[in-house]
Amino acid sequence: MGGGSEVTLTNGSFLRYNTASGDGGGAIVYGRLHALDTASDLTGNCAVSDGGGAAVPGGQLYLNGADVTANEARGLTGRGGGVYATNGGVVTLTNNVFIGASSPCCNLAFEGGGIYADQARIISLGGNTTILGNRAASRGGGVFLANGSVFSAADGTTVGYSVLEGAGNSATQGGGIYVLSSTLRFDGRIVNNMAVAAGAGIYASASALTLTGASVGESASLYGRNVLTTTGPGSGAGLYLTNNTQALISATLIASNTWASTGGNYIGGGVFIDGGSVLTLTNSRIERHATPATGVGRGAAIYINGGRVFLDGSQILSNTARDNGGGVRVLGGRLATRAPSSPTMKPRSAKAARSPSEQGRAWTWPARGSRAIPRPATAAPLGFSAGG
Repeated sequence: MGGGSEVTLTNGSFLRYNTASGDGGGAIVYGRLHALDTASDLTGNCAVSDGGGAAVPGGQLYLNGADVTANEARGLTGRGGGVYATNGGVVTLTNNVFIGASSPCCNLAFEGGGIYADQARIISLGGNTTILGNRAASRGGGVFLANGSVFSAADGTTVGYSVLEGAGNSATQGGGIYVLSSTLRFDGRIVNNMAVAAGAGIYASASALTLTGASVGESASLYGRNVLTTTGPGSGAGLYLTNNTQALISATLIASNTWASTGGNYIGGGVFIDGGSVLTLTNSRIERHATPATGVGRGAAIYINGGRVFLDGSQILSNTARDNGGGVRVLGGRLATRAPSSPTMKPRSAKAARSPSEQGRAWTWPARGSRAIPRPATAAPLGFSAGG
């Protein structure tokens, strides 16, 4: 499809079982491709390179009720099993769009099982848009964002699927979403995704995240939790934030993310943060995380290793670590709470503290101007470990 062209699929028109030796198994879109009903799908297509269902190099793909399922980017480094968008391409999803499905199974790729965006924009307008059942051999089971890409997802967007066990997205890192030098603005649900080693829900490096009214894992859903499957070290079952990532999270629930195995080194069930990253958590909760009963378990809700975390009207509650820091473990980083009238948080015992060069620090967040901002009456105390 050339740059000035436009193709519209309606009344059960579809792209099915096509193959390309390069990019775009179903279609390569330089212009505009609109798929406008529930039967106008991109299914079972294969690209030897990138974009099993569709490649969008600078064009526009608009899906309204149409699905992208069972496609494959088959190359050794194939990107975007469902959709590969690059060079300013725009992908818009609305009204019961499914990127992936539990049956027929799986958009498949080396990276970005469902969608791979490289200098591109992904827009989900909500309306029960679901990204599920996608598989990446490396990073970004559901979505991979790279090189200044932006994924904006409204309420009504779900990455994962909480109704059927194992029906979420999976990858080695970033089972739900992998964000690399890009921007994620997300107001929906990230549930039931799997990663081997890090970031079953979200893995973010050198990126900007804004989550508002979202959930990363859920306690109420039978299969709502995001899961790390490694038998070795596993970090950040909910979120893994590294390399100076800036995360603003408000009115959001991070709950019940976990590990599938026992006997390893398990840290940061809700959030793992390091590499100078900064997390600001406002009016939110991190709850119901528990490290396995065997192995090493620390920082069940939050593990801070050289990053900074600010808690503003937020709660860390009902988390359990086998070893240190049921709520929070601070190792070479900083934790602050917006509660100026509270005493400075200190290690629970001298045994838990390391040398000054190693010890994490915690303090109260100062008031704005001269007016103190009180701790909410419902706030629960933190379980806290600094350096131990």
